[in-house]
Amino acid sequence: MPRHTRTFLLITLALVLVEAMLVVQEATGGGSSHLLLYALVPLGFVATGIGTLVYAERQEEPKERDTVRGSSVLPFGCFVLSGAIALWVAMLDYVNR
Repeated sequence: MPRHTRTFLLITLALVLVEAMLVVQEATGGGSSHLLLYALVPLGFVATGIGTLVYAERQEEPKERDTVRGSSVLPFGCFVLSGAIALWVAMLDYVNR
């Protein structure tokens, strides 16, 4: 596995943990920063995915390039899931008003 691929995966894991913390905080009634939950965390996933793809293009070996491109699926998948979670939390917030 190329050197910085693990770094991108760790960044994605950190963003997942931040989003999980925000969702739990929202679910317990503590209220969370909606800007973080609805905008910054999903944009962080997109930025990580784009960064992974840019890094993949800089790899000289085709096998390493494919490995890094394959690892970009995780941040983009998390972006889709993050958007779904944000919509779910927004819907629950609207219903509970």
